[in-house]
Amino acid sequence: MSSRLNSSFFKYSTTDANMKKSEYKKKLKENPGEKIHMTIFHATPDFDFSKVHLASPSATSTGAYFTKINHTMADNALYMYTPKGGNKGVVTSGNKKYVDLVFTNANTNFVEWVHEFETTLQDRIYEKRQAWFTEELERDDIESVFVPIIKAVKGGQYILRAYLQQCKTRFPTLPPVFDDSETPRTLDHVQPSSDLITILDFQGVRFTSKSFAVVVVIKQIMVMDNAVPTFHQCLIKPNVRTKIVEVNTEDLIVDDAKNE
Repeated sequence: MSSRLNSSFFKYSTTDANMKKSEYKKKLKENPGEKIHMTIFHATPDFDFSKVHLASPSATSTGAYFTKINHTMADNALYMYTPKGGNKGVVTSGNKKYVDLVFTNANTNFVEWVHEFETTLQDRIYEKRQAWFTEELERDDIESVFVPIIKAVKGGQYILRAYLQQCKTRFPTLPPVFDDSETPRTLDHVQPSSDLITILDFQGVRFTSKSFAVVVVIKQIMVMDNAVPTFHQCLIKPNVRTKIVEVNTEDLIVDDAKNE
């Protein structure tokens, strides 16, 4: 991507973002009892992508830029349930931890939702191109350097990398972990053999002159300990009486005649 970011615009947007943050903190102090309404979505075909928009970008300490993903005009965060799927275990890379979530062709709704979400984000970036970049960008330019949120791999599987923490503080908080009885567990309970259901936070898009990448963070994990495949558990109940059903004998005669 040959275009360069307009630094004067980002200087303005950073100041603007700080002003919004201070106004929000002031509002919380003035209304300490005010409840925060949070919606966690399922990946369904009727999700309204038109409500997804991007905040003004701000510069990061690494020289990249970050634009927050908002949902609705209230600038709500975008939280999403994942379907039950596998994982490749907790990986530590430097000061970050992440999990590669594994989905299959059985999770069509979720995979298609993610693909549509990627397209929406690319559209939003393209709509902002004149304000954010000093050179003209084509829609294809954005798509060609956009890092896929979910990647297809062999065996009909799809991998989505989600971070367990963003190292913005000295002691970053890890997401709560529960088993399927809703009992709190530690992160050690997440094993590569575990099936998981998670809540994802699609936080924003991190971008440089070379790529756009969506930051996805896990907010909560449920480990499905008792998710036993149907015929791997005993379904035979030898002491259960057979239910007797009354059948009209005339119907049986008709059925037998048909089978002759």
